[in-house]
Amino acid sequence: RKGVALYRDGAYEQAAEAFSKVERETVKNAALYNLGNSQFQLGKLDAAAEAYRQALQRDPEHADARHNLSLTLLLLAEADQARKEQEQQEQAEEEKSKQQEESEESEEQESS
Repeated sequence: RKGVALYRDGAYEQAAEAFSKVERETVKNAALYNLGNSQFQLGKLDAAAEAYRQALQRDPEHADARHNLSLTLLLLAEADQARKEQEQQEQAEEEKSKQQEESEESEEQESS
């Protein structure tokens, strides 16, 4: 209950902590699912995915956990792709700059 109240108030960090401490078996799966939701809200997508996976291990029919895991994995894949594209762009810019420097050095040597 405490975790749910904190989550509704937008206190996601405290809610995640409360959900992670749940021990009662009767509410453990709901706590794992809500832990995933809290982590998702905090932008901790890897941790959210892990919580959803744990919820699904306990209840493979948990449709909301399955949906949220899919969404989380999609966002992680998109973030990974964006990171790769950024790295490729930076590498291309570095190579272009290096080629430009080499070209300028070559021109200076030819003119002397």
